[in-house]
Amino acid sequence: MEDTGCWMFMKTPFIAGLMKCSNYGVGWDELLTAAQQGHTKEVLRILKKDPELIFTADVVGETVLHVVARAGHALTVTKLMEFMENHWLMKVLLMKNVDGDTALHLAIKHNHKKTAYGLVGWQNIAMDEMNKDGISPWDLEEEARWGLFSSTRCAGVADIEMRLAMISIELEELYKVKWLEGTPIGVRAAFLQASANGVIRTKQIQLELVQFGGNLLHIIAARSGTVDILKLLVKFMNNSELASLPLERNKAGDTALHLALNCRDEASALYLIEVAPKAAYFLNQDGVSPLHSAIELQYNDMVRRIFQLLPGTRIDSSMRKSLLRAKKASVVHAAVRSRNLGMLERIMEELPDTIDLLNEEGWKPLSYAAYEGYLEEVHFFLNNFPDSARKCDRDGSFPIHKAVGAGHVHIVDEFISSCPLTIHDVDKRGRSILHIAVKYARPDVFSYLTKKEEVQNIFYLKDQEGKTFMDFATQLENRFKALLGDSHNIEQ
Repeated sequence: MEDTGCWMFMKTPFIAGLMKCSNYGVGWDELLTAAQQGHTKEVLRILKKDPELIFTADVVGETVLHVVARAGHALTVTKLMEFMENHWLMKVLLMKNVDGDTALHLAIKHNHKKTAYGLVGWQNIAMDEMNKDGISPWDLEEEARWGLFSSTRCAGVADIEMRLAMISIELEELYKVKWLEGTPIGVRAAFLQASANGVIRTKQIQLELVQFGGNLLHIIAARSGTVDILKLLVKFMNNSELASLPLERNKAGDTALHLALNCRDEASALYLIEVAPKAAYFLNQDGVSPLHSAIELQYNDMVRRIFQLLPGTRIDSSMRKSLLRAKKASVVHAAVRSRNLGMLERIMEELPDTIDLLNEEGWKPLSYAAYEGYLEEVHFFLNNFPDSARKCDRDGSFPIHKAVGAGHVHIVDEFISSCPLTIHDVDKRGRSILHIAVKYARPDVFSYLTKKEEVQNIFYLKDQEGKTFMDFATQLENRFKALLGDSHNIEQ
């Protein structure tokens, strides 16, 4: 006889949510456990299989680097920094948790000197980063009176100056390169005219072309307020040049449009979009498109013009795929971050596929908006893309878990009102919204949830370890008491 009871149980929201998460966050749990325990070799083994896991963040925005910094595993930090340097992953040093703390903040706050020094010994880019209290690691270190970072900062400046001097000496020989040889005649004519007017210096142009690659459009676009020279260059181009040069990339993968936006030269950028709108969708080596930069800079008219000239629905499949792989510079996450609902609506109209795009932390747009507490954006996603509420992020948690972890009662209320089934969503470890509220000590969210009649249905829900949220609370309380009792063992 068929076991219908078992089948019906498998169809419950709890089990359905758990099964839906099963393919997400592969390796993340193992990485987190290894990091917490300071198992350096295991951490590196997992990261070598999937380096992008280093950017994955949990529901309170903490990466594996935050975890080892908080725990004070100095050796693990040192090896992680080597790995990050070799794989161009140093940007993780700037990633912040829900309190705005970088890994360096946490190392100093927990008095882990060796760990903190390990985090700045390679690149001190996080030393001046402010958390939500307006405090930087530099401030914390000064308060602790360690006296370690001042020498690091001075040494860093001296090193940069020395490297620049060495590069200049090496490039002196390269000035002899006939960089104009093979350059289209129109561009040469424009260069000569601009040179004659004293706008640009030949020697500097030679250096930049040898060092950075690209063409003269790149050189001019990289200088703010040069739209008239750009127009002059375009005037001298034939049809073949006009079709190719604005789309050409330099050694960093930048088009001239990228460089104009880097300079925040809105006039030059708008002109280059008119010349070659396709360039707006090109990614450089950092995965950044001019469209993303325009959204970040809140150049709303420019974004609208890009879509007028070349709608997102009409770009070719290869360009669309590259945009959907742009984890480091997702256009939809940038639109959410801009807090411009009209901009977000337009992006989603033109590029609806981006609803499932992951950012560096491994979060989809709705999760990011929920974590940041952006009510209008959350409301927009829930009403226009309701399925996104039931889709996991890379860490195996749901959007509502991000809202709970960040302590946003108004966002949690929006989820429950718009999509009541999210109450039953559990993360990869089987933890409910009540487990999350207890684990991350979110009393306001917890109080709100326990007063909701529909939430009572999950009071006795157990995680994968067989614990209800009440068991979880008791366990954490005992651990906290033990920590207070052993406070004299904290690293000095």
